[in-house]
Amino acid sequence: MSKTKTVYICSDCGYDSPRWVGQCRGCGAWNTFAESKVSNNVNEKIRNTAINAKHKGYAGQISEGMVSLSELQGKEATLSRYDTGIAGLNRVLGGGLVKGSVVLLSGSPGAGKSTILLQAIDYLASQVSSAYFTGEESVDQISSRATRLNVKNGDKVKLKSETCVERIIENASSIDAKVIIVDSIQTMYSETNNSSPGSTSQVKDCGHILTQYAKTNDVSVLVIGHVTKDGTLAGPKVLEHTVDCTIHLDTTTSDRYRTIKSAKNRFGTANEMSVFIMTESGMKDVKNPSAIFLQRPDVPTPGTVVIPYKEGNGIMLLEIQALVAKGNPQYTKRVSVGLDSNRNSMLMAVLHSRCKIATYDKDTFLNVVGGIKIGETASDLAVVLAICSAIENIVIPQDVIVMGEVGLGGEIRPVPSGGERLKECRKHDFHRAIIPASNMKGLKTDMEIIPVKTVSEAISVLKRISIS
Repeated sequence: MSKTKTVYICSDCGYDSPRWVGQCRGCGAWNTFAESKVSNNVNEKIRNTAINAKHKGYAGQISEGMVSLSELQGKEATLSRYDTGIAGLNRVLGGGLVKGSVVLLSGSPGAGKSTILLQAIDYLASQVSSAYFTGEESVDQISSRATRLNVKNGDKVKLKSETCVERIIENASSIDAKVIIVDSIQTMYSETNNSSPGSTSQVKDCGHILTQYAKTNDVSVLVIGHVTKDGTLAGPKVLEHTVDCTIHLDTTTSDRYRTIKSAKNRFGTANEMSVFIMTESGMKDVKNPSAIFLQRPDVPTPGTVVIPYKEGNGIMLLEIQALVAKGNPQYTKRVSVGLDSNRNSMLMAVLHSRCKIATYDKDTFLNVVGGIKIGETASDLAVVLAICSAIENIVIPQDVIVMGEVGLGGEIRPVPSGGERLKECRKHDFHRAIIPASNMKGLKTDMEIIPVKTVSEAISVLKRISIS
């Protein structure tokens, strides 16, 4: 008879304790411990596999001896990758799916996680033995989607409805699968853990087992994960630390378009982003995202500014809109969609303190057209000028782009990859650019460049070139 023991596991970081505690010693969070039952007995067949080697870490192996770093530096390590057949997915993964890597794909319900991975494994199956394990949808549902996507290598993709990770590994090993998909981690359970599927301890253990199997057998594992209502990955944070790559599939304001972004990548650039369009035959890569998100109105309006936004190695042009209305000084509204609300509050404070433009008695609404979330500070100057444009009721010409980081002293700081951003702007018929003066060094472009050093200087330029 299997014996069990009770442990308490933090839902945020996965730290375990033999008794309940109020504050987690691992991450400092309060009231995050949940009870979990763990089995002490392990099936002998499972014990003999590398997946249960708890002292070998997530890599699943321990080197025989110690070597000096200089001995390894002379050896050129090359990563072997699989082509997924989807250019945008290859780009986010750093050039393709690395052999023996574990990739975690998260996204809201209906975003298309299963769709894009089914497309990928269809192409991968033409190169290596592949398997798809589903714990959410039935085999018939997956088959129906495959028919809709016009899967070409269906006879080479092995499909099974399974929720036990040990049996998943047994089945994958029996066909010598080199690429497997697990849909999804929240429906999986381990025979060594008596907790319910989706619990913190189960997600942690299943992630650990799959990672060890991937590393010791050189198998690439693609895992689908759920998200919480605020858009963050469900489950313990330790799962994100375990995997090699974490990517997120998100919807935009238009139901047709999806963005996929890497939050972590051990084999490539983090924060890389690709844009897809959802069609009846699956996800299609969008080669020119700027053409989608930059749809200018025939009649320009105040409060609209275009910025060259850099995500990873890609650059796209986005439109920032500002609307400023008279509000109650005791309770003003400041709404930001696609922008950091705390940073926007800071920028409005800079406007008030350094430029004597008051916003404390006004309701301010900021929006990034297209539903893209901007996470870089190069958009600061564009936000400031959009607010000023809305307050002064002046129109920024449609051939002008703006970029620059704003400091608390009102100074304009440089942005990285200034030349690359301007090159992308030129492709879309922008002729003038308001940029930080510190970005002028070594800059080569045929655009009319207007360098500025302070926010006050930028506002003066705005009034000079604006359309009355």
